[in-house]
Amino acid sequence: MNGAPLDEPFVTRGPASDLWFDVKVPQGRIWIMSDNRRVSLDSRAQRDKAGGGTIGRKDVLAVVEDWELP
Repeated sequence: MNGAPLDEPFVTRGPASDLWFDVKVPQGRIWIMSDNRRVSLDSRAQRDKAGGGTIGRKDVLAVVEDWELP
């Protein structure tokens, strides 16, 4: 975050992403990444679109704050 690598202890093997990328998220925008990154079409797959893969905060419809697998 803010130029520093994120600690992602839930990534248990291999790199978190097979796709190398470098992104700067503009103020007021959000970058979304999935936990299942090898098969996800998250912000990384949208980098060539308007916004460079980011979405506006005003476009967020819901926020998941806490959840558990069944």
